[in-house]
Amino acid sequence: MLDILLILLVLFLILTFFYKQSICEFRINQLEWTQRENIIELLQEKVPLVVRSIPSAAFWTHMDVQARNCFSTLSVFQDITLPDWLLASNQLTNDRLANNRLVISCPWKHDQAELIASASGISIWAAKWLNPAVISRFMSYWLFPKYYCWASNVGLRKMSAITTCIFPVDGEITVSLLPESVESYLPASWNDCFPSELTIKDTPFIADVKYIDIVLRPGSCLFVPAHWFVAWTQHGTAKSIPMVCQISYHSPISYLAYQSRKVI
Repeated sequence: MLDILLILLVLFLILTFFYKQSICEFRINQLEWTQRENIIELLQEKVPLVVRSIPSAAFWTHMDVQARNCFSTLSVFQDITLPDWLLASNQLTNDRLANNRLVISCPWKHDQAELIASASGISIWAAKWLNPAVISRFMSYWLFPKYYCWASNVGLRKMSAITTCIFPVDGEITVSLLPESVESYLPASWNDCFPSELTIKDTPFIADVKYIDIVLRPGSCLFVPAHWFVAWTQHGTAKSIPMVCQISYHSPISYLAYQSRKVI
C-alpha cells in the first residue's frame, strides 16, 4: 500500500513539474481552421495560437440573449435580468464611448459565467467542432473542458488551464497578453486591472510590464497557454458591448491549481 502511495506521489510531482513549465517569449502562432489537424501539435509549443475562420457560433449573441427565455431566468443579478442588464449596458457603453471613457467591465465571476454558459449551448458547439481539434483520443482521458460566457471588458487574470480558448461571438475585442515573467513587475493588486491603464502610480516597474495586443473578431479564436496573463477590452466603437466565450481545457493538475487560485 505504501509503495502505491509513493508511486502516486512521485507521479503527481512529475506532472506538477511539467505543468509549471512555461514559455515566456513573445511569439504567436497562426493557423487556418482548415489546418486544424495541426492545432494539437502547435499547442504543445506552449505559446499563444490564433486560429482563423472557425465555424460560426449563433449562441451568446445579443439577439440570442433577447430571444431565448432561458437567459431571463438565470440568477446572475438579484434586481435585474441578464437581457435587461445587457440593454442597459449597451446604452451606458454609447455614453462612455462618446466621452472617450473605457467601456464597463463584466460584473460577474466564474460561477455565474459557467452558469450562463450552461444555458448558452456552447458545450454542444464545442463538442462538435473545437474539442475534437484540441483533445486527442488519448488525451480525452486526461483533459476536460470548462465553459464560460462573458460580456464587455474583462480585466487581468492568470490562466490556469493547460490551454484556454477565447473567442468573441458578437463584437470585436483587443486581447492583451502578458507572459508569466512580468508577474513580479505588476501591481500588488493586479487582478482585474487593464495593462493599457497602468501607470507609474500603480507600479514603479511600469517600463518592465511588457505585453502584446491581439485584435479578435468573430470567426477567430485565441488559445492561451497556462500561466500567461490575459485581459480584453472592446475594440472599436460598436454600440453594443462584446460577447465573449471561453473554453478552459483542464487537466486534474491544472484544475486543482484553478480551484486554489479561483481565477480563470
